[in-house]
Amino acid sequence: TRISSPNVRDRYNELDAVSAVSANDVWAVGTAQNQGRILRWNGTQWSIVPIPNPGIYGNRLNSVSAVSANDVWAVGFSDYGSQLNRALIVHWNGTQWSVVPSPAMRASCSFESTSRSRAPP
Repeated sequence: TRISSPNVRDRYNELDAVSAVSANDVWAVGTAQNQGRILRWNGTQWSIVPIPNPGIYGNRLNSVSAVSANDVWAVGFSDYGSQLNRALIVHWNGTQWSVVPSPAMRASCSFESTSRSRAPP
């Protein structure tokens, strides 16, 4: 089944990764118009979820891991110009996304993937 997603028309839109908590709680990440983009599926439709975009020249999200409904992580990079990309980590706490400081914030780098795990009971 083909399902439409909210895209910026006639612009560059790309989704790079998907992770699901359940059939009614799915996250997809990528970029649209040089800004990080996160979409959420509620079982019926996709919606854009606002995120911080700290890069001067853009941001890209490459991977997402949904651990639970209030614990979702996405990674990528922010573009600060002059070939300086800084690692970008964002976290969903069940209410909003926020930037998480990275140990690689001062270096030119990018996160390409993330994984999820749950602590044993």
